[in-house]
Amino acid sequence: MTAGAVLTADSATAAPAVLAALRIYFAHQSVGSNVVAGLERIGRDTPGLGLRTVLTRDPELLTGAPAFVHFLAGRNGDPASKNADFIRMLDRRPKRDSAIAMLKYCYIDASSSMSAAEIFAAYQGTIATVRQRHPDVRIVHATMPLTTVETGAKAAVKRAFGRIEDNRAEAVKRHRFNQLMRGAYATKEPLFDIAALEARRPDGSPSFFIADGEAIPTLARELTWDGGHLNDVGQRLAAEALVQVLSRVAAGR
Repeated sequence: MTAGAVLTADSATAAPAVLAALRIYFAHQSVGSNVVAGLERIGRDTPGLGLRTVLTRDPELLTGAPAFVHFLAGRNGDPASKNADFIRMLDRRPKRDSAIAMLKYCYIDASSSMSAAEIFAAYQGTIATVRQRHPDVRIVHATMPLTTVETGAKAAVKRAFGRIEDNRAEAVKRHRFNQLMRGAYATKEPLFDIAALEARRPDGSPSFFIADGEAIPTLARELTWDGGHLNDVGQRLAAEALVQVLSRVAAGR
């Protein structure tokens, strides 16, 4: 149930039937806003998709109509604040709505003083709390998005001045977190693997650097305008992959 496939003609036809009746809660920050922008673009291009996006932190203000409800959760660099906001949002639902819910961290959360294992353990605790309080909610997990990392001659110059090691260390931490996420959920539960999508160039080749003999995935430059956020191409690819995941969850697969 991982993300990665593009929205095909068949899935574009099937998606409206399963997404039109959904309430979805998506907790995110700026890269999540990029994904939502991609969803809105798909909605304009595919009117039958039936996906209504609503930016709000208060589900009590929503009518009973289906909606893709999204909000900026917590503070960047503070995963615990995002965990708390995610739970708070679901707690504020006026009634059970059999929703799909997803909490996606931002790439900058790798700057937290917490280790990848600590961030993941806190995430798992959050999910356990959600499941205990809200048994009607179906969870979609998400990997942590990536950034670009300088390589070659530019990297050598920056390394000489000590300007690149923090960037690389955070990239390694993101990779460790994503490995934990995939290991726990990829074969068992729905996973929106935005990191895997971001690390693949349009020609299919991987984007990475080598650290201690290991390939560490990075954001493909073709998918970003600033090294961290998604451009139009990246937004579309990420949104298409998320539609695939949500469609499978809604269909019970």
